[in-house]
Amino acid sequence: MDKKVFFARLGWMTVLAVLAGSCSGDKTTAMVEKTCTELGDSVATANPGSSNPVYKVIRPNGGETFHVRDTMHVRIAVSSNPTPTVIRLAVNTSVGPKFPRISSSSGAFNGYTNCDLDFIIPDSVNTGSEWVHMVSDSVRVRAEMYNNESFSNDLSDDYFSIKP
Repeated sequence: MDKKVFFARLGWMTVLAVLAGSCSGDKTTAMVEKTCTELGDSVATANPGSSNPVYKVIRPNGGETFHVRDTMHVRIAVSSNPTPTVIRLAVNTSVGPKFPRISSSSGAFNGYTNCDLDFIIPDSVNTGSEWVHMVSDSVRVRAEMYNNESFSNDLSDDYFSIKP
C-alpha cells in the first residue's frame, strides 16, 4: 500500500496527515495529530485524581540523534490549565545529571495550551552556576512544573544523542 505523509506547521498547531490507499481513493484515511489541549485532556484522563498537574514528554522520546545548531522540536502534554511549565534538558555528565533550562529564561509558559517548543541546540548552556556542554549520548527532555519540579515532572522515556 502506498503511503503519503504530509507535515505542516501552522503557527501554534502542527498537523501530520498520513494518507493511505490507491489513487482511486478506495481506502483513504487521515490522521491528524492532537492539539495541545487534547493532549493535556488525554493525560488528565489517564491519571484521574492527581492533585498536581501531570506531565508527559511526547518527543523527543529516545533514540533520536541531533547535532549542535539543529532545531529540536519538543512536544509535551500537561493535564491542567493554566500550568506554569519549564522545559529542561537532562544531560548526563561525569559528575552526574545536569538540568539546564531550554525554555524561557525569564520564567515559565502555559504548557497546557502551548505544548510545542522549538529551539536551536547550543554547544553549551549556562545554568547560572556553571556551563553544561550539550554534546552527549545520554540526554533526555524534562518537562516540569515551574518552581515545583519535585512534585510534577516527566522525562523522555529513553536517551537521545546530541553530536557536535
